[in-house]
Amino acid sequence: LFCGLSGIPNNRSASINRYMAIGEVMSSTNEVIFINRFPLFKESEYGSSETINLFRIIDATNTKYRPISFFKRNIIKFVSFIFEYKTIREINKEKKIDWLNIYTQFFIILLFYYFSSKIFKFKTILHYVEFRSTFQKRNWLFRINDLLFDRYAVFLCDKIIPISRTLNN
Repeated sequence: LFCGLSGIPNNRSASINRYMAIGEVMSSTNEVIFINRFPLFKESEYGSSETINLFRIIDATNTKYRPISFFKRNIIKFVSFIFEYKTIREINKEKKIDWLNIYTQFFIILLFYYFSSKIFKFKTILHYVEFRSTFQKRNWLFRINDLLFDRYAVFLCDKIIPISRTLNN
């Protein structure tokens, strides 16, 4: 199971390309499922996506397109944890989740996945791509997040895939 990012398969950012490439490799011997936490694209921006038969993609909120309403859009983001929790629970009932791949920069989201792993008894893999506490010119809330993430993320996951030797060290 791959969680933490949204916009799969249409958002072709470096992080999603990397995430999907790892999923593609793993799909030869595993069923791979991606969960989109919330919709990123307006219906008019939603280009045609390539058909990807290697894995299943689930929209946790059951909302395919980004709502036009600012209020509705932010409510969906705020309650996306509930939808994602229910989705993880349903997938785990359907077939036991072995591993949860996590790609996030937010400590609170990592904690959510950590507690989910304890509840549903699966292992976690963190894709560690930035040493966030070295970022300059971030507001105090992000600096706290970055410090917590860099100091404690390694203790909340079973395995870590760092993007560089510096992060590995």
